[in-house]
Amino acid sequence: MFLPAPRFTARTGIWIADVKQGSVSAGGSASINMPANRADTFVLAFMSGADDSTNTGPTLTGFTTRINPTGTADEPRFSIQYKTNPGTTAILDPQSSSRNAAYIIYSLQGVDLASPFSASSAITRQNTAGLPNPPSKTVSDDDAFCIILGSILDTTTDTSWSAPSGYSGLLVQSAGDTASQNVVIMSAYRQLGVAGTENPDVFSHASVTGGWGAATVPLKPA
Repeated sequence: MFLPAPRFTARTGIWIADVKQGSVSAGGSASINMPANRADTFVLAFMSGADDSTNTGPTLTGFTTRINPTGTADEPRFSIQYKTNPGTTAILDPQSSSRNAAYIIYSLQGVDLASPFSASSAITRQNTAGLPNPPSKTVSDDDAFCIILGSILDTTTDTSWSAPSGYSGLLVQSAGDTASQNVVIMSAYRQLGVAGTENPDVFSHASVTGGWGAATVPLKPA
């Protein structure tokens, strides 16, 4: 008796292949490992450091900058960069001689590599105490994959955070600095449906507030 060969269905949409997170010490650049890599992998890097004399957010050598705005005192230095097929390692520069940087880096498949973003880019930042609140975005494509990102100053607390309702896969990473010059970052994701407005709620914590930054990044499926 011969059994029929199994059927395999090609995967559709966007999915996370791997993710890396960690921190880099102030005062120099460091080689960090990239998440799972192949020719059709889209890598999205979220990096932040505490406020400093420089307003530049951390950077990865060879990556394209999506967001790295100028900030003010009591706001995190915050950046989002991306690259297709970046290799196994990349150099991360904290862009500070006195503040560590934290990073969360996603490797995603199923992204439209020619036009990966399904909405314009913007970041919300506040220099008064609060919680990271990713901005509302008008998403242009059905079945977009939305990653939200947050950063908060003056805390080392990286436990007991909650993602906004409807979002999964919460990641939290401290820069590993002293509380007065530290930043804690976080991320989560959601598979969207029909194109339209996506307005996430805040990343929440029962006892932490501070100057903060946040971003909403919808990705376009191939």
